[in-house]
Amino acid sequence: MTRVRAGRRAARRPAAADPLTGLPPRSALEAYATADGVAVVVLDVDGFQDVNAALGFAAGDRLLVDLARRLAACGPAILTRLGADRFAAVVRADPSAGGWLAEAARLAEAARLAEAARVATAAPADLDSLAHVGMGVSVGVAAHPEHGRDAATLLRRAEHALREAKGRGDSQVGVPSSGGVGGAHTAEQLRRLTALRRAVCDPTDQSIRMYYQPQVDPGTGAVVGVEALPRWHLRGRSPLDPAELFRGVETGPAARRTGVPRLLAARVLDDVTAQLARWGDATGELRVSVNVTMSDLAGPDLVDRLADRLAERSLPASRLQVEIAHGGPGADPRADPRADPRAGLAAVSRLHRLGVSIALDHFGGGAASLAMLRRLPLAEVKIDRSFVLGAATDEADAAVVRAVVGLAGDLGLRTVADGVEDERTWRALARTGCLMQGWYCARPMPAERLVNWMALYRDRLRPQLT
Repeated sequence: MTRVRAGRRAARRPAAADPLTGLPPRSALEAYATADGVAVVVLDVDGFQDVNAALGFAAGDRLLVDLARRLAACGPAILTRLGADRFAAVVRADPSAGGWLAEAARLAEAARLAEAARVATAAPADLDSLAHVGMGVSVGVAAHPEHGRDAATLLRRAEHALREAKGRGDSQVGVPSSGGVGGAHTAEQLRRLTALRRAVCDPTDQSIRMYYQPQVDPGTGAVVGVEALPRWHLRGRSPLDPAELFRGVETGPAARRTGVPRLLAARVLDDVTAQLARWGDATGELRVSVNVTMSDLAGPDLVDRLADRLAERSLPASRLQVEIAHGGPGADPRADPRADPRAGLAAVSRLHRLGVSIALDHFGGGAASLAMLRRLPLAEVKIDRSFVLGAATDEADAAVVRAVVGLAGDLGLRTVADGVEDERTWRALARTGCLMQGWYCARPMPAERLVNWMALYRDRLRPQLT
């Protein structure tokens, strides 16, 4: 057989389906795209490269297969994969309409598909037993024949509309959705995020360590609780608070898609309950507070996991307090603004029924509002440190602190002033009756030092504070 005849025979073979997703080839889309009453929709998965970098290419491939299944279920006439994380679909509208009405009908059908795709891709996907990845999608559209009469032109115009819309930051058909990455990420930032996820998921990895910062009652000088603070020890640098990592490298949305904040919350609960069991009676009835976000609680299994750990270790739920950072990234860089608040509130109610006390963190700052005081079954309010830091020098800040303490007292709630860093602030706030936390009382310390510190505090430091 000559080379020419072989080439002709190959050209006659039908194009193969996409080997990864099984979707029809682009030639199938080209056949549909020139019919009357259709529009071509290009769908670009937002932040997919971040998922590849953090979870690996195999996980990325599984995610693409899952996304293809979801998009196909949204009801386009045909769906194909253009390559990488980009898909193209054809939608049909009533071809009997004429003029501008026909174009409007096609664009309306494209809008329906776009919204269905956004809902479908936002739902979390279980890539493995640990990662729950929700995606976003950006959309560009071109209608036949208004924007082109052949498939190549329609695809080109739809992709151009998508790129232009991303630049404008719109939120309608042809422009990016609200689920984008939210910033570019360097290779070094993504390597750190991947390393953090690996460390969090390995319970034997000692680079993730818990530190504990005491909370003191200024009236009696007693240590009434500690806040558990995770630290990530990177080689060659001082310990890093993971929240600083999310904020500092601007990987909050990417981190949420790879599940790192929720995985970290689970790791903290595991480590803290294990430490409480190890301490036994050495710390008395000391209460330990852990930080979670509403989006952490809205995810699956976290409350069940905590209940299991308390039962396994024979710990009374009263030894644990959950500090909720509410209100999205302004309050806590780990928080996901897309999280279902109803699921979070239901989880808080379950914690309360377990006997775990609930505190509202960052009160007065970010988006934490007065409404949360009656929506949540609270035991404690933590005053945002932005007011505490200025309480000794700024009468307005001091007035805010006094007002919060008074309001909380009327509701039967404890208050904690977070950020008491010097004696002047301590003296200014001691008369308010709120608990104190900050460097003036003690810096965060590893678990093995806390028992010795408490003995030293009782014998030498407590008299200085009362």
